[in-house]
Amino acid sequence: MKKKSVKVCKALEPLLNKILFGYLYRPAFDSDKVQLGEKFKHVYSNYVKPQGTEMFEKHIGFEVLFELEQYERSDRDVIVEIILNDSTFIEVMMFVDSMMQTKRKESRDLKKIREHIISEIVNYAYTGNVNIYINWYFKLFFQELFHLEFLNKDFVSEKEYQNLCDRFTIARSLIEMS
Repeated sequence: MKKKSVKVCKALEPLLNKILFGYLYRPAFDSDKVQLGEKFKHVYSNYVKPQGTEMFEKHIGFEVLFELEQYERSDRDVIVEIILNDSTFIEVMMFVDSMMQTKRKESRDLKKIREHIISEIVNYAYTGNVNIYINWYFKLFFQELFHLEFLNKDFVSEKEYQNLCDRFTIARSLIEMS
């Protein structure tokens, strides 16, 4: 089996930092650990409870989506490339849109649905407006953070942080996210 090349994406690291710490830059490890942000700790500790998913969505909404709207065009182009290269994500969105159209008793032309989804994703690169597809992608992309176990619930070690960067700053498909 041919090994797939991994594309490291520096446009993703600030988003990871924003979720974990509440700021965009890489933390300074003066000691072997850095304190996790209060919002992250709150969502993380409540994630398995009924309100946890809603808290996660709000956290992602406030921490990531706002930052994505602030990105420069070159970083938005990278984000769009990552998403468009994830054929599984596009197919899942096509399925969801198709089901929504069926529910609304609209025509289910898969070619038009695909074109619409791709157009909306590409539109983000030009306008900076985060749409439902960009939103869903990053909710799925970062959701795994809330399932990981940390050595200490209040801090992340430098080694843990590097492992998180290795995992969350690469372009990967929806299948690789699970």
